[in-house]
Amino acid sequence: MLQQPVALAYAGPPAQHYNQANMGPPSHASVPPMMARQVTQGGATFYAGPGGQDPTFNPYRSKQKAASGREVDSYFVSGTFRREMIQRSAAAYDTVPEGDTLHGLTVERYGNLVPLQDRSASRDPAKVFQGLMSTVYRAVDTSTGNSYALRRLEAFRPSNTLNMHILDVWRNFRHPNIVGLQQAFTSNAIDDTNSLFFVYEYFPCCQTLEERLVQGTAPADEASIWSIIVQIVCALRGIHSHNLAARVISASKILIHGRSHVRINCLGMLDIVNPQTNLQELQYEDLVALGRLVLVMACRNLSAAGRDNVSKSIEYVGQHYSPDLQKLLVFLLTPKPPPQKLTIYEVTTMMANYTCVELESRLIAYSQVESECLAEMENGRLFRLITKLGFVNERPEFMRDHAWAETGDRYILKLFRDYVFHQVDEEGRPVLEWAHVVETLNKLDIGSDEQIMLVSRNEADLLVVSYRDIRNCLEKAIGELIAASRDSSDTYQEDPQVQLMYHMQ
Repeated sequence: MLQQPVALAYAGPPAQHYNQANMGPPSHASVPPMMARQVTQGGATFYAGPGGQDPTFNPYRSKQKAASGREVDSYFVSGTFRREMIQRSAAAYDTVPEGDTLHGLTVERYGNLVPLQDRSASRDPAKVFQGLMSTVYRAVDTSTGNSYALRRLEAFRPSNTLNMHILDVWRNFRHPNIVGLQQAFTSNAIDDTNSLFFVYEYFPCCQTLEERLVQGTAPADEASIWSIIVQIVCALRGIHSHNLAARVISASKILIHGRSHVRINCLGMLDIVNPQTNLQELQYEDLVALGRLVLVMACRNLSAAGRDNVSKSIEYVGQHYSPDLQKLLVFLLTPKPPPQKLTIYEVTTMMANYTCVELESRLIAYSQVESECLAEMENGRLFRLITKLGFVNERPEFMRDHAWAETGDRYILKLFRDYVFHQVDEEGRPVLEWAHVVETLNKLDIGSDEQIMLVSRNEADLLVVSYRDIRNCLEKAIGELIAASRDSSDTYQEDPQVQLMYHMQ
Protein backbone atom coordinates (compact mmCIF):
# COMPACT_ATOMS: atom_id res chain seq x y z
CA MET A 1 0.00 0.00 0.00
CA LEU A 2 1.15 3.52 -0.72
CA GLN A 3 1.98 5.41 2.43
CA GLN A 4 0.42 8.82 2.97
CA PRO A 5 2.66 11.08 0.86
CA VAL A 6 3.92 14.42 2.06
CA ALA A 7 5.31 17.25 -0.06
CA LEU A 8 9.08 17.65 -0.27
CA ALA A 9 10.54 20.02 2.31
CA TYR A 10 13.68 21.10 0.51
CA ALA A 11 13.88 24.50 2.20
CA GLY A 12 14.40 23.06 5.68
CA PRO A 13 17.76 22.65 7.40
CA PRO A 14 19.57 19.31 7.44
CA ALA A 15 18.23 17.23 10.29
CA GLN A 16 21.21 15.13 11.42
CA HIS A 17 23.69 14.47 8.62
CA TYR A 18 25.42 17.16 6.62
CA ASN A 19 28.23 15.44 4.81
CA GLN A 20 29.46 13.84 1.62
CA ALA A 21 26.82 11.37 0.53
CA ASN A 22 27.49 7.78 -0.42
CA MET A 23 26.12 4.82 -2.29
CA GLY A 24 25.86 2.61 0.76
CA PRO A 25 24.49 2.77 4.33
CA PRO A 26 23.59 5.99 6.16
CA SER A 27 26.37 8.58 6.09
CA HIS A 28 28.86 9.36 8.81
CA ALA A 29 28.04 12.75 10.35
CA SER A 30 31.58 14.07 10.58
CA VAL A 31 30.47 17.73 10.51
CA PRO A 32 27.59 19.20 12.52
CA PRO A 33 24.69 20.73 10.59
CA MET A 34 24.36 24.47 10.18
CA MET A 35 22.19 26.13 12.75
CA ALA A 36 20.88 28.82 10.43
CA ARG A 37 17.54 28.03 8.85
CA GLN A 38 17.09 28.22 5.09
CA VAL A 39 15.01 30.58 3.02
CA THR A 40 13.88 29.76 -0.50
CA GLN A 41 13.69 32.52 -3.09
CA GLY A 42 12.49 31.22 -6.44
CA GLY A 43 14.40 27.98 -6.91
CA ALA A 44 17.51 28.90 -4.92
CA THR A 45 17.86 28.35 -1.19
CA PHE A 46 19.79 30.74 1.04
CA TYR A 47 20.87 30.32 4.65
CA ALA A 48 19.29 32.95 6.85
CA GLY A 49 19.20 33.71 10.54
CA PRO A 50 16.06 33.84 12.65
CA GLY A 51 15.53 37.53 12.00
CA GLY A 52 13.95 37.51 8.55
CA GLN A 53 14.37 36.81 4.88
CA ASP A 54 17.67 38.67 4.45
CA PRO A 55 20.30 36.06 3.38
CA THR A 56 23.05 38.13 5.02
CA PHE A 57 21.28 38.45 8.38
CA ASN A 58 23.64 37.83 11.30
CA PRO A 59 22.32 38.08 14.90
CA TYR A 60 25.88 38.69 16.15
CA ARG A 61 26.58 41.48 13.68
CA SER A 62 28.68 44.35 14.96
CA LYS A 63 26.96 47.75 15.12
CA GLN A 64 30.25 49.65 14.84
CA LYS A 65 30.56 52.06 11.94
CA ALA A 66 33.59 53.69 10.43
CA ALA A 67 33.81 57.46 10.13
CA SER A 68 32.51 57.16 6.58
CA GLY A 69 29.31 55.62 7.95
CA ARG A 70 30.07 52.19 6.53
CA GLU A 71 29.39 49.29 8.89
CA VAL A 72 32.48 47.34 9.90
CA ASP A 73 30.90 43.99 9.06
CA SER A 74 30.57 45.04 5.43
CA TYR A 75 34.34 44.65 5.10
CA PHE A 76 34.09 40.92 5.84
CA VAL A 77 32.07 37.98 4.53
CA SER A 78 28.77 37.39 6.31
CA GLY A 79 28.68 35.15 9.37
CA THR A 80 26.47 32.47 7.81
CA PHE A 81 28.64 32.24 4.69
CA ARG A 82 31.79 32.09 6.80
CA ARG A 83 30.37 29.30 8.99
CA GLU A 84 29.46 27.31 5.90
CA MET A 85 33.00 27.64 4.51
CA ILE A 86 34.52 26.73 7.89
CA GLN A 87 32.40 23.58 8.04
CA ARG A 88 33.53 22.55 4.58
CA SER A 89 37.15 23.20 5.50
CA ALA A 90 36.80 21.17 8.70
CA ALA A 91 35.35 18.26 6.73
CA ALA A 92 38.17 18.43 4.19
CA TYR A 93 40.83 18.22 6.93
CA ASP A 94 39.21 15.60 9.14
CA THR A 95 41.36 12.60 10.11
CA VAL A 96 40.81 9.22 11.75
CA PRO A 97 42.30 8.66 15.24
CA GLU A 98 45.46 6.66 15.79
CA GLY A 99 44.70 2.99 16.19
CA ASP A 100 41.98 3.05 13.56
CA THR A 101 42.45 0.44 10.83
CA LEU A 102 42.51 3.24 8.26
CA HIS A 103 45.19 5.27 10.07
CA GLY A 104 48.30 5.51 7.89
CA LEU A 105 46.72 3.39 5.16
CA THR A 106 47.38 4.31 1.53
CA VAL A 107 45.44 3.02 -1.48
CA GLU A 108 47.54 3.58 -4.58
CA ARG A 109 48.54 7.24 -4.12
CA TYR A 110 45.53 8.12 -1.95
CA GLY A 111 46.06 8.44 1.79
CA ASN A 112 44.52 9.97 4.92
CA LEU A 113 41.31 7.99 4.38
CA VAL A 114 38.27 9.08 6.38
CA PRO A 115 35.01 7.09 6.09
CA LEU A 116 32.02 9.14 5.01
CA GLN A 117 29.55 6.70 6.51
CA ASP A 118 29.05 5.01 9.85
CA ARG A 119 31.03 1.77 9.65
CA SER A 120 29.31 0.42 12.76
CA ALA A 121 25.85 0.64 11.16
CA SER A 122 24.30 -2.47 9.63
CA ARG A 123 24.35 -2.65 5.85
CA ASP A 124 21.05 -2.20 4.10
CA PRO A 125 20.73 -4.83 1.32
CA ALA A 126 18.71 -2.30 -0.67
CA LYS A 127 21.82 -0.15 -0.91
CA VAL A 128 23.96 -2.84 -2.49
CA PHE A 129 25.27 -1.70 -5.86
CA GLN A 130 24.99 -4.39 -8.55
CA GLY A 131 25.36 -7.08 -5.89
CA LEU A 132 28.47 -5.47 -4.40
CA MET A 133 28.81 -3.75 -1.05
CA SER A 134 29.93 -0.15 -1.36
CA THR A 135 31.98 2.04 0.98
CA VAL A 136 33.02 5.64 0.44
CA TYR A 137 35.97 7.54 1.91
CA ARG A 138 37.39 11.00 1.72
CA ALA A 139 40.98 10.57 0.59
CA VAL A 140 43.89 12.88 -0.14
CA ASP A 141 46.02 12.55 -3.25
CA THR A 142 49.53 12.42 -1.79
CA SER A 143 51.03 13.81 -5.01
CA THR A 144 48.90 16.98 -5.14
CA GLY A 145 47.29 17.35 -1.69
CA ASN A 146 43.81 17.53 -3.23
CA SER A 147 40.88 15.73 -1.58
CA TYR A 148 38.71 13.22 -3.44
CA ALA A 149 35.84 10.84 -2.73
CA LEU A 150 37.16 7.30 -2.97
CA ARG A 151 34.41 4.71 -3.61
CA ARG A 152 35.12 1.07 -3.04
CA LEU A 153 33.16 -1.83 -4.50
CA GLU A 154 34.12 -4.74 -2.28
CA ALA A 155 35.06 -8.21 -3.52
CA PHE A 156 34.93 -7.11 -7.14
CA ARG A 157 36.18 -9.62 -9.72
CA PRO A 158 35.83 -8.43 -13.30
CA SER A 159 34.62 -11.08 -15.72
CA ASN A 160 36.76 -9.53 -18.44
CA THR A 161 39.01 -6.55 -19.08
CA LEU A 162 37.61 -3.25 -17.84
CA ASN A 163 36.37 -0.89 -20.52
CA MET A 164 38.96 1.83 -20.20
CA HIS A 165 37.64 3.74 -23.21
CA ILE A 166 34.36 4.59 -21.48
CA LEU A 167 36.36 5.52 -18.39
CA ASP A 168 38.35 8.07 -20.41
CA VAL A 169 35.12 9.50 -21.84
CA TRP A 170 33.69 10.06 -18.36
CA ARG A 171 36.96 11.50 -17.10
CA ASN A 172 36.93 14.12 -19.84
CA PHE A 173 33.26 15.02 -19.35
CA ARG A 174 32.64 17.92 -16.99
CA HIS A 175 29.37 19.60 -16.06
CA PRO A 176 28.35 21.84 -13.12
CA ASN A 177 25.60 19.39 -12.16
CA ILE A 178 27.62 16.19 -11.93
CA VAL A 179 30.30 14.76 -9.64
CA GLY A 180 33.24 14.30 -11.98
CA LEU A 181 34.96 10.92 -12.27
CA GLN A 182 38.75 11.08 -11.99
CA GLN A 183 40.06 7.54 -12.01
CA ALA A 184 39.21 3.85 -11.53
CA PHE A 185 41.52 1.03 -10.42
CA THR A 186 41.59 -2.27 -8.56
CA SER A 187 43.46 -2.77 -5.30
CA ASN A 188 43.55 -5.08 -2.29
CA ALA A 189 45.02 -2.48 0.08
CA ILE A 190 41.98 -2.63 2.41
CA ASP A 191 41.40 -5.91 4.26
CA ASP A 192 43.49 -7.73 1.61
CA THR A 193 40.30 -7.97 -0.44
CA ASN A 194 40.36 -7.27 -4.15
CA SER A 195 38.13 -4.26 -4.72
CA LEU A 196 37.30 -1.83 -7.47
CA PHE A 197 37.89 1.83 -6.56
CA PHE A 198 36.41 4.87 -8.24
CA VAL A 199 37.88 8.31 -7.57
CA TYR A 200 35.42 11.22 -7.77
CA GLU A 201 35.48 14.92 -7.04
CA TYR A 202 34.95 15.63 -3.36
CA PHE A 203 32.37 18.13 -2.16
CA PRO A 204 32.37 18.45 1.65
CA CYS A 205 29.15 18.66 3.63
CA CYS A 206 26.77 17.30 1.02
CA GLN A 207 23.51 15.42 1.53
CA THR A 208 21.78 12.94 -0.69
CA LEU A 209 18.32 13.81 -1.89
CA GLU A 210 17.15 10.69 -0.09
CA GLU A 211 18.41 12.01 3.23
CA ARG A 212 16.53 15.23 2.74
CA LEU A 213 13.38 13.41 1.76
CA VAL A 214 13.44 11.13 4.78
CA GLN A 215 14.54 13.73 7.32
CA GLY A 216 12.89 16.91 5.99
CA THR A 217 9.92 18.26 7.91
CA ALA A 218 9.36 21.75 6.45
CA PRO A 219 6.19 22.66 4.47
CA ALA A 220 5.89 21.79 0.80
CA ASP A 221 7.83 23.92 -1.67
CA GLU A 222 7.18 23.22 -5.34
CA ALA A 223 9.73 25.85 -6.39
CA SER A 224 12.52 23.78 -4.84
CA ILE A 225 11.27 20.64 -6.58
CA TRP A 226 11.36 22.41 -9.93
CA SER A 227 14.84 23.70 -9.13
CA ILE A 228 16.08 20.14 -8.61
CA ILE A 229 14.32 18.90 -11.74
CA VAL A 230 15.77 21.66 -13.91
CA GLN A 231 19.31 20.99 -12.69
CA ILE A 232 19.02 17.23 -13.25
CA VAL A 233 17.55 17.76 -16.72
CA CYS A 234 20.40 20.16 -17.49
CA ALA A 235 22.91 17.48 -16.46
CA LEU A 236 21.12 14.80 -18.49
CA ARG A 237 21.07 17.04 -21.53
CA GLY A 238 24.85 17.36 -21.31
CA ILE A 239 25.33 13.63 -20.67
CA HIS A 240 23.08 12.51 -23.54
CA SER A 241 24.58 15.02 -25.97
CA HIS A 242 27.97 13.36 -25.34
CA ASN A 243 26.52 9.94 -26.25
CA LEU A 244 26.47 8.79 -22.65
CA ALA A 245 23.77 7.65 -20.22
CA ALA A 246 23.62 8.40 -16.50
CA ARG A 247 21.99 5.11 -15.36
CA VAL A 248 22.04 6.27 -11.70
CA ILE A 249 19.06 8.63 -11.43
CA SER A 250 17.70 7.87 -7.96
CA ALA A 251 17.30 9.71 -4.67
CA SER A 252 20.41 8.08 -3.17
CA LYS A 253 22.61 9.15 -6.10
CA ILE A 254 21.65 12.84 -6.20
CA LEU A 255 23.76 15.14 -4.03
CA ILE A 256 22.71 18.55 -2.71
CA HIS A 257 25.88 20.59 -2.39
CA GLY A 258 26.06 23.97 -0.71
CA ARG A 259 22.81 25.86 -0.59
CA SER A 260 20.90 24.29 -3.47
CA HIS A 261 23.41 22.96 -5.97
CA VAL A 262 22.36 19.58 -7.37
CA ARG A 263 24.92 17.08 -8.67
CA ILE A 264 24.42 13.56 -10.07
CA ASN A 265 26.73 11.15 -8.30
CA CYS A 266 28.33 7.78 -9.18
CA LEU A 267 28.35 8.39 -12.94
CA GLY A 268 30.29 5.85 -14.99
CA MET A 269 30.23 3.07 -12.43
CA LEU A 270 27.62 0.97 -14.19
CA ASP A 271 29.39 1.45 -17.51
CA ILE A 272 32.42 -0.24 -15.96
CA VAL A 273 30.71 -2.87 -13.82
CA ASN A 274 27.79 -3.74 -16.10
CA PRO A 275 28.43 -2.36 -19.62
CA GLN A 276 25.53 -2.10 -22.06
CA THR A 277 25.52 -1.22 -25.75
CA ASN A 278 21.97 0.01 -26.45
CA LEU A 279 22.57 3.73 -25.81
CA GLN A 280 19.10 4.84 -26.94
CA GLU A 281 17.42 2.47 -24.51
CA LEU A 282 19.69 3.52 -21.65
CA GLN A 283 18.98 7.21 -22.26
CA TYR A 284 15.25 6.51 -22.33
CA GLU A 285 15.58 4.68 -19.00
CA ASP A 286 17.26 7.82 -17.59
CA LEU A 287 14.11 9.81 -18.35
CA VAL A 288 11.81 7.19 -16.86
CA ALA A 289 14.03 7.16 -13.76
CA LEU A 290 13.72 10.96 -13.65
CA GLY A 291 9.92 10.61 -13.63
CA ARG A 292 10.11 8.18 -10.72
CA LEU A 293 12.46 10.52 -8.87
CA VAL A 294 10.06 13.45 -9.32
CA LEU A 295 7.27 11.27 -7.96
CA VAL A 296 9.36 10.40 -4.91
CA MET A 297 10.20 14.06 -4.32
CA ALA A 298 6.63 15.25 -4.64
CA CYS A 299 5.28 12.55 -2.31
CA ARG A 300 8.31 12.43 0.00
CA ASN A 301 7.95 8.69 -0.02
CA LEU A 302 10.53 6.30 -1.47
CA SER A 303 7.82 3.76 -2.33
CA ALA A 304 5.72 6.29 -4.23
CA ALA A 305 7.30 5.25 -7.54
CA GLY A 306 6.60 1.56 -6.99
CA ARG A 307 4.77 -0.20 -9.79
CA ASP A 308 1.57 -0.56 -7.77
CA ASN A 309 1.67 3.01 -6.45
CA VAL A 310 2.41 5.14 -9.51
CA SER A 311 -1.19 5.95 -10.46
CA LYS A 312 -2.17 6.88 -6.89
CA SER A 313 0.97 9.00 -6.52
CA ILE A 314 0.30 10.89 -9.75
CA GLU A 315 -3.24 11.51 -8.56
CA TYR A 316 -1.86 12.92 -5.30
CA VAL A 317 0.49 15.21 -7.22
CA GLY A 318 -2.47 16.50 -9.24
CA GLN A 319 -4.29 17.39 -6.01
CA HIS A 320 -1.41 19.15 -4.24
CA TYR A 321 0.80 20.62 -6.97
CA SER A 322 0.47 22.59 -10.18
CA PRO A 323 -0.88 20.99 -13.36
CA ASP A 324 2.56 21.47 -14.95
CA LEU A 325 4.19 19.06 -12.52
CA GLN A 326 1.52 16.43 -13.05
CA LYS A 327 1.79 16.90 -16.82
CA LEU A 328 5.55 16.34 -16.66
CA LEU A 329 5.09 13.14 -14.66
CA VAL A 330 2.54 11.74 -17.09
CA PHE A 331 4.82 12.66 -19.98
CA LEU A 332 7.82 10.88 -18.42
CA LEU A 333 6.08 7.79 -17.06
CA THR A 334 3.67 6.98 -19.88
CA PRO A 335 5.18 4.11 -21.93
CA LYS A 336 6.05 5.05 -25.50
CA PRO A 337 5.37 2.40 -28.16
CA PRO A 338 8.39 1.49 -30.30
CA PRO A 339 10.04 2.89 -32.27
CA GLN A 340 9.03 6.17 -30.54
CA LYS A 341 11.36 7.05 -27.72
CA LEU A 342 11.27 10.06 -25.45
CA THR A 343 14.39 12.27 -25.65
CA ILE A 344 15.86 14.78 -23.22
CA TYR A 345 15.32 17.59 -25.74
CA GLU A 346 11.55 17.13 -25.59
CA VAL A 347 11.72 17.39 -21.80
CA THR A 348 13.76 20.60 -21.91
CA THR A 349 11.19 22.15 -24.26
CA MET A 350 8.39 21.40 -21.79
CA MET A 351 10.31 23.04 -18.96
CA ALA A 352 11.39 26.27 -20.67
CA ASN A 353 9.46 28.52 -18.25
CA TYR A 354 10.90 26.83 -15.15
CA THR A 355 14.37 26.88 -16.67
CA CYS A 356 14.15 30.67 -16.89
CA VAL A 357 13.06 30.83 -13.23
CA GLU A 358 16.02 28.67 -12.25
CA LEU A 359 18.39 30.84 -14.25
CA GLU A 360 17.12 33.92 -12.43
CA SER A 361 17.62 32.26 -9.04
CA ARG A 362 21.16 31.18 -10.03
CA LEU A 363 22.01 34.74 -11.00
CA ILE A 364 20.68 35.97 -7.65
CA ALA A 365 22.83 33.41 -5.85
CA TYR A 366 25.83 34.37 -7.99
CA SER A 367 25.37 38.04 -7.12
CA GLN A 368 25.31 37.16 -3.43
CA VAL A 369 28.53 35.14 -3.68
CA GLU A 370 30.13 37.93 -5.72
CA SER A 371 29.28 40.38 -2.95
CA GLU A 372 30.88 38.06 -0.42
CA CYS A 373 34.01 37.89 -2.58
CA LEU A 374 34.17 41.67 -2.81
CA ALA A 375 34.04 41.86 0.98
CA GLU A 376 36.81 39.29 1.24
CA MET A 377 38.89 41.31 -1.23
CA GLU A 378 38.62 44.28 1.12
CA ASN A 379 39.59 41.97 3.95
CA GLY A 380 42.65 40.82 2.00
CA ARG A 381 43.85 44.39 1.53
CA LEU A 382 43.85 44.91 5.28
CA PHE A 383 45.65 41.62 5.85
CA ARG A 384 48.48 42.62 3.50
CA LEU A 385 48.93 45.89 5.33
CA ILE A 386 48.97 44.24 8.74
CA THR A 387 51.51 41.70 7.45
CA LYS A 388 53.81 44.49 6.23
CA LEU A 389 53.55 46.31 9.56
CA GLY A 390 54.31 43.06 11.37
CA PHE A 391 57.44 42.51 9.27
CA VAL A 392 58.76 46.00 9.98
CA ASN A 393 57.95 46.61 13.65
CA GLU A 394 59.98 45.24 16.56
CA ARG A 395 62.99 43.67 14.79
CA PRO A 396 65.83 43.95 17.36
CA GLU A 397 68.00 41.36 15.58
CA PHE A 398 67.79 43.25 12.30
CA MET A 399 68.37 46.52 14.11
CA ARG A 400 71.57 45.10 15.62
CA ASP A 401 72.96 43.49 12.45
CA HIS A 402 71.98 46.06 9.86
CA ALA A 403 71.89 49.35 11.77
CA TRP A 404 68.08 49.28 11.64
CA ALA A 405 67.51 52.03 14.25
CA GLU A 406 64.02 52.79 15.47
CA THR A 407 64.24 56.31 14.17
CA GLY A 408 62.94 58.05 11.11
CA ASP A 409 60.62 55.89 8.97
CA ARG A 410 60.63 52.87 11.33
CA TYR A 411 59.84 55.04 14.34
CA ILE A 412 56.87 56.60 12.54
CA LEU A 413 55.58 53.12 11.72
CA LYS A 414 55.97 52.04 15.34
CA LEU A 415 53.95 55.01 16.55
CA PHE A 416 51.35 54.35 13.87
CA ARG A 417 51.07 50.73 15.06
CA ASP A 418 50.28 52.01 18.55
CA TYR A 419 47.82 54.55 17.09
CA VAL A 420 45.93 51.78 15.29
CA PHE A 421 46.02 48.88 17.76
CA HIS A 422 47.04 50.20 21.20
CA GLN A 423 44.53 52.98 21.87
CA VAL A 424 43.53 53.53 25.51
CA ASP A 425 40.87 55.70 27.14
CA GLU A 426 41.29 58.38 29.82
CA GLU A 427 41.55 55.72 32.53
CA GLY A 428 44.17 53.69 30.68
CA ARG A 429 41.80 50.90 29.68
CA PRO A 430 42.31 49.34 26.20
CA VAL A 431 39.97 50.50 23.43
CA LEU A 432 39.07 47.66 21.05
CA GLU A 433 37.31 49.57 18.31
CA TRP A 434 37.26 47.62 15.06
CA ALA A 435 35.83 50.55 13.14
CA HIS A 436 38.93 52.60 14.00
CA VAL A 437 41.25 49.83 12.80
CA VAL A 438 39.39 49.32 9.52
CA GLU A 439 39.14 53.03 8.82
CA THR A 440 42.80 53.84 9.48
CA LEU A 441 44.16 50.85 7.53
CA ASN A 442 42.04 51.70 4.51
CA LYS A 443 43.23 55.30 4.59
CA LEU A 444 46.79 54.00 4.80
CA ASP A 445 46.21 51.71 1.83
CA ILE A 446 45.01 54.50 -0.46
CA GLY A 447 47.55 57.00 0.88
CA SER A 448 45.10 59.61 2.08
CA ASP A 449 46.35 63.18 2.57
CA GLU A 450 44.50 63.38 5.89
CA GLN A 451 46.87 64.11 8.75
CA ILE A 452 46.92 62.41 12.15
CA MET A 453 48.84 63.02 15.36
CA LEU A 454 51.12 60.25 16.60
CA VAL A 455 52.20 60.27 20.26
CA SER A 456 54.90 58.12 21.84
CA ARG A 457 54.00 55.96 24.83
CA ASN A 458 55.90 58.22 27.23
CA GLU A 459 54.28 61.25 25.55
CA ALA A 460 57.72 62.73 24.91
CA ASP A 461 57.34 62.76 21.12
CA LEU A 462 54.46 64.15 19.09
CA LEU A 463 54.41 63.91 15.29
CA VAL A 464 51.83 65.15 12.77
CA VAL A 465 51.97 63.11 9.55
CA SER A 466 49.64 62.19 6.71
CA TYR A 467 48.58 58.67 5.75
CA ARG A 468 50.46 59.17 2.47
CA ASP A 469 53.68 59.84 4.41
CA ILE A 470 53.14 56.71 6.51
CA ARG A 471 52.48 54.62 3.41
CA ASN A 472 55.72 55.84 1.82
CA CYS A 473 57.60 54.96 5.02
CA LEU A 474 56.08 51.49 5.00
CA GLU A 475 56.89 50.79 1.35
CA LYS A 476 60.47 51.99 1.83
CA ALA A 477 61.00 49.85 4.93
CA ILE A 478 59.49 46.77 3.25
CA GLY A 479 61.72 47.33 0.22
CA GLU A 480 64.79 47.32 2.45
CA LEU A 481 63.66 44.09 4.14
CA ILE A 482 63.02 42.39 0.80
CA ALA A 483 66.46 43.39 -0.48
CA ALA A 484 68.11 41.96 2.66
CA SER A 485 66.01 38.80 2.94
CA ARG A 486 67.38 35.36 2.16
CA ASP A 487 64.49 34.48 -0.16
CA SER A 488 63.90 37.88 -1.73
CA SER A 489 63.18 36.28 -5.11
CA ASP A 490 60.26 34.34 -3.61
CA THR A 491 58.81 37.18 -1.54
CA TYR A 492 55.15 37.91 -2.22
CA GLN A 493 54.61 41.23 -3.95
CA GLU A 494 51.26 42.56 -5.04
CA ASP A 495 50.63 43.28 -8.72
CA PRO A 496 51.74 46.92 -9.22
CA GLN A 497 48.73 47.53 -11.47
CA VAL A 498 46.43 46.43 -8.64
CA GLN A 499 48.27 48.66 -6.21
CA LEU A 500 47.91 51.59 -8.59
CA MET A 501 44.16 50.97 -8.86
CA TYR A 502 43.83 50.99 -5.05
CA HIS A 503 45.86 54.17 -4.68
CA MET A 504 43.86 55.99 -7.36
CA GLN A 505 40.59 55.43 -5.47
